[in-house]
Amino acid sequence: MIRIVTVVLLIVLSLGPGLASAASSVKIGFVNSKVILEKAPQAVAANKRLEKEFSSRKASLEAKAKEIQALERKLAKDGVAMSESRRADLEHKILKKKRDLERAQDAFREDYTLRLNEELAKLQREVTRVIKEIAEQEHYDLILAENHVVYAAKRIDITDKILKRLSKSRK
Repeated sequence: MIRIVTVVLLIVLSLGPGLASAASSVKIGFVNSKVILEKAPQAVAANKRLEKEFSSRKASLEAKAKEIQALERKLAKDGVAMSESRRADLEHKILKKKRDLERAQDAFREDYTLRLNEELAKLQREVTRVIKEIAEQEHYDLILAENHVVYAAKRIDITDKILKRLSKSRK
């Protein structure tokens, strides 16, 4: 992306002084998406919603893991003194609980990822709306995000404007 912008600017600059002056009047903005994802009130609220939504499942998984650890400690401590069938039953119980935990963890991760992606998509739509609004109101010709930019001067960084607008739209 940066190569394309650089090549376009070089071509415009090489075509003549009239076009060069037009290129110098281009207004460019930069958005730091990482900062938006960390500081936007919508992102903070989404993280809190996800945490609340998934906290009981997470606690349940942690409790199951601790139960397995306790059974493994019991097997390590008392396994030698146990009868063969009792030890085999305990080993089977531990193995079954581990498999169940693994399936539950996989389901948890999938559900969490799905919800996270839903929340991120909502936030992205809102951020895009605010960026377009600022671009139109302040007559920007081009706005770039950091994953497409090698360098951006602070004077073209409009991240704070976007955060302020997102804060206002949240209220």
